[in-house]
Amino acid sequence: MSIQYKLKQITQILLLTAVVSTASAVPLQLSDTPLFLNQAVPPALAVTFDDSGSMAWGFMPATLNLRGLNDVASLSSPDYNAMYYNPLINYSPPVRADGSSLPNSDFNNAKFDGYFQTGDFVPRVNLAHDYIYVHESYPDYINGILTRLIFRNAGRPGPGAAYYHSWNSPLTDPLDLAMRFANVGADADEYTLNFIAPADQQNFANWYTYYNTRGKLARAAVSHAFVNFGPDFKIDWQQINRNRFPTNGGTNMRLFSGSHREDFYDWLLTVPANGWTPLRRSFRQAGRLFEKSGAQGPYFDPNYGDELSCQQNFHIAISDGDWNNAAGVTTNVDSVAVALPALENGKVYDYKPTILPSGMYSGVANDDATLADNAFEYWYRDLRPGLTNNVPTYIESYTNSTGGIVTVPNGQQWWEQSELFWNPHNNPASWQHMVNFNVGLGLTGALDQNTDMPQLRDGTLIWTDTATAAGRVDDVWHSSVNSRGKYFSARDPAELATALYNVVANIIQRKGQASAGSISSSIISADSLTFKTGYDTSDWSGYVVAAPTNSDGSIGSAIWDASCKLTGGFCPSMSAFIAATNDNNTRNIFTYNKSTSTKHPFQDVDMDSTQEANILNSNFYTDAVNAGTAFNSDEIIRYVRGDRTLEINSGGDFRNRRSLLGDIIHSPATVIRGPNASYNDNIWAQGSPEQLAADNNQGYVQFRDTNRNRTSIVLVGANDGMLHAFDAGLDSTNGGHELWAYLPSASLDGLSKLADPQYAHESYVDAAPFVRDAYINSDWTTVALGGMRKGGKLFYALDLGSQPASEPEVLWEFTDADDTDMGFSYAGGLIARVVNKNNVQDAKWVAILPNGYNSSSHQSVMYAIDLTTGALLHKWSTGVGGVATPNGMGPPVAADFVVYDIDDPSISYYGADQGTDYVYAGDLAGNLYRFDMQDIFSGSGAPQTLYSGSYDLAITTSPRVFTPEDGTENVIVVFGTGKYIELSDRAIGSYQYLFGLKDAKDMAATYSLNDGRIVEQFISTSTNIRTLTSNSVDTNQSWKVMLPEPGERMVNALGRNNNAKLLTVASIIPTDGDPCLSGGTSWLMILDATTGGTPSMGRFFENSTSDGLLVNDLVLGFNYLTVPGGPETFINIDIAGNGGNSISEGLQYTSTWSRRSWHRIIFD
Repeated sequence: MSIQYKLKQITQILLLTAVVSTASAVPLQLSDTPLFLNQAVPPALAVTFDDSGSMAWGFMPATLNLRGLNDVASLSSPDYNAMYYNPLINYSPPVRADGSSLPNSDFNNAKFDGYFQTGDFVPRVNLAHDYIYVHESYPDYINGILTRLIFRNAGRPGPGAAYYHSWNSPLTDPLDLAMRFANVGADADEYTLNFIAPADQQNFANWYTYYNTRGKLARAAVSHAFVNFGPDFKIDWQQINRNRFPTNGGTNMRLFSGSHREDFYDWLLTVPANGWTPLRRSFRQAGRLFEKSGAQGPYFDPNYGDELSCQQNFHIAISDGDWNNAAGVTTNVDSVAVALPALENGKVYDYKPTILPSGMYSGVANDDATLADNAFEYWYRDLRPGLTNNVPTYIESYTNSTGGIVTVPNGQQWWEQSELFWNPHNNPASWQHMVNFNVGLGLTGALDQNTDMPQLRDGTLIWTDTATAAGRVDDVWHSSVNSRGKYFSARDPAELATALYNVVANIIQRKGQASAGSISSSIISADSLTFKTGYDTSDWSGYVVAAPTNSDGSIGSAIWDASCKLTGGFCPSMSAFIAATNDNNTRNIFTYNKSTSTKHPFQDVDMDSTQEANILNSNFYTDAVNAGTAFNSDEIIRYVRGDRTLEINSGGDFRNRRSLLGDIIHSPATVIRGPNASYNDNIWAQGSPEQLAADNNQGYVQFRDTNRNRTSIVLVGANDGMLHAFDAGLDSTNGGHELWAYLPSASLDGLSKLADPQYAHESYVDAAPFVRDAYINSDWTTVALGGMRKGGKLFYALDLGSQPASEPEVLWEFTDADDTDMGFSYAGGLIARVVNKNNVQDAKWVAILPNGYNSSSHQSVMYAIDLTTGALLHKWSTGVGGVATPNGMGPPVAADFVVYDIDDPSISYYGADQGTDYVYAGDLAGNLYRFDMQDIFSGSGAPQTLYSGSYDLAITTSPRVFTPEDGTENVIVVFGTGKYIELSDRAIGSYQYLFGLKDAKDMAATYSLNDGRIVEQFISTSTNIRTLTSNSVDTNQSWKVMLPEPGERMVNALGRNNNAKLLTVASIIPTDGDPCLSGGTSWLMILDATTGGTPSMGRFFENSTSDGLLVNDLVLGFNYLTVPGGPETFINIDIAGNGGNSISEGLQYTSTWSRRSWHRIIFD
């Protein structure tokens, strides 16, 4: 084992949570968590290091008073003295600020203290001949320079060869093990003397030089732990006996980088050991640090030029003994009733020290000025009353005092439940406060934190009186509990490494769990039902709720919740207990083996060795292997399938889950009912496969009529690794039942991260599929085509058959292994039928796939893939982009130009082919391209640039296509600009635009921003409404509209009504400047698609007086719904606010609206 084994995982966790500024690492800093949540600002860490005299001792645990003992066998055995050399531990040298290691020690010329380098007086020892066991050493300094070391070995043997003793009795019974520590000097023959073998000499020398006292051990372990903290943390430090935190004036709390980082390491590696243990005073000094204000205070961020109110404050205290000396606060703080600061919704909790559940925090009566009192003082008070109380809350446990699960009603926050608020594993404080993490070296109290917490919570056990040494050790744990932190006791070097790992990992987890709450990600209406998807950031669980649509456009009470049906138990959305309808052993889950192109069940017995290795490809697994607690791929598969016995609450080691359904963020519900495409079997080209099928009574009409009443399903992609298919029925019995689930092969890579108790959010299937009926494999069928967004560089195609409720077939997966220009599939693809103009019988069903972001070349690319086989038919490369200017293609829209003869409508050009002629898409460089589908047949052809933009005007959403009905064969391609995929995109940036560009198909010229053929419309804003101008746009002209608000941009899909030529848009304005603020605002507008101005039929909002409405939140999307039998169409808006809210806005126009990605344009 290695004392670093737990710390290795921290680097990867930090890479997931930190904002990386170096472009060479990943050109686009794509975020795994939603950008509209408030940013995780750098937490502030106050570090207290014990410099008391006992840190110079070379024995542990502290209960072993070895001073004056002469039993060399016991003292020099790691079985008795955990500080002594243990051949099973790898003693790596400490590290410096830059991560480089101090030099290995020299066995034949070993420094007694390797922390002191050039210029210091440090004794050296030849460990082969002159080794003496020393159990205490005290350095003496003059002006910071080591001048003398005082040793104590109390009559141990004289110089000789280095050695250790091993105990001969491999006892396992706890009573026998306890007796071992009582047998000092009794039976020396129970120990075997071992001289250091040549292969172990380096390891022993490193122990001797860097680890043989408590202080040296702690310095080494902290150096390894803290080197992984990056510049996204702030830090200040002190010694217990030497206060660095100034009483008045500013602080030294700075970002952990540059000279400040070097100063910390210079201090850490030279901390002395001499003095008392005034730990209580150190707690008070740390608490006072976080009361300071101003530009020199701990909350100030020079990048924003202001104090950040949502900063989390942590105090990390590392000590080897119970406290003594100076008291800190002088009263019994946790025994006084007090009202806590108000929470977000105004709720105020009263702390009552004599009444449960809050009473568990109170110490013994008249036990004044304890460490717990100091901790409670700086937790319960608002340390900065002048700042907004928006510090992120943290929830780890949903249990009550008896171990039962506390349910959170739908629409409420977890901290509104008293049992959860007072649960010591959770931190509900949104006010500025300090959380304490204590690491104790060799401390043993009267209480056992692994078993006694339930009794403390239910009042059958009370905290120990601090009049005893054991009570003062328990007080260290009590102080962590009173400030909602953690306490870790380390009895040996390996446990210390584990403790420090847990401290760092828990802080990182709290840093990442920002803005906890239930958030609606999408609302989709189908017939009389509304399907609402969303997630909860407190545990990254997801939900899919079906509810009726009311006549006023509002959403009724839930009929079913797929998450509840999958998990079982109390269902908050339905306020009832629901029985699970799926057994984890028999759930119909399948995956795909890309190397063999085969689908198989998601069971370990069906996995090959490569798939198993991919599942275990995580630092969580590597960490478990190094700790000797390795799990296997079968356990991960069982966990992902829903085996709850593997969770911590059931005695396992894996992350607890409230719901088996993972978070659903960027995947709106895709509802699949009976086939309803508008294919006409009478106009297929003669000799085409579709025409021959229709002649044999196997055409689309037969497919549609036969399957009109098939079982409806709803598809959602979730960040539990799966695309889920749920029964979309109207009844509560069958509706919401999981029918099947599919894990793309990319989901297997690192799937074990989901089981990590320190889980930081990961993306898996974070996108909705595109669904269309198609004629493939000599039959009509329904096909789902989907990507994974940040979850993988992959697209998949599933043949859902005629009955999508049944398990589908995997047609193919297209990944970066097929083409290295494939990036993360942020942009969705589409399914199209393309026809060879030179041979109308030659038609293909294809998938049009944009390459997305962060590909190997960082250029924008579009693919045409054979829908049946997955073969690459054509690749359009723009050649735009590179590592320094990363680019990628956005989502496409397809247009079918069907031109009828004016004199004889029965005659059509291109044979009325019912196929796609062109595809339009934009990229991050701001260019809009047209892709000619005839290139698929010719095998050549490049993308044509319709609009030449810039990176400041990135295009990340799908365009929409309208017909102007002006007697020409032109189309209007409408698109918006704006980007919202990186943390840096929260900044204001350039002004963005909406464009409506005429495409006459001849591509005689390319538009630019200031093109004279573009007529500009203007927006006027008055408080919460907007109006548009109505400037005339001629037949040959295009239009543009500048979005007038700084930071306003178009990142939501555009809404289209081609019959009325209406365009609906929902712009967003993210919160900028203060990273503590989440969300933002939005504008909902309806424009005339042919002019970009006020619709010709009149305005739609505020009693027909305005073209746009302000929404005081970020709009995540919108959906059109027409209530059954109702006269109105409603726009249902999905917003980012907590609680899963939505807004309905009524419209007076009832024609068909669309947000699809394929348009059939007919010119009459």
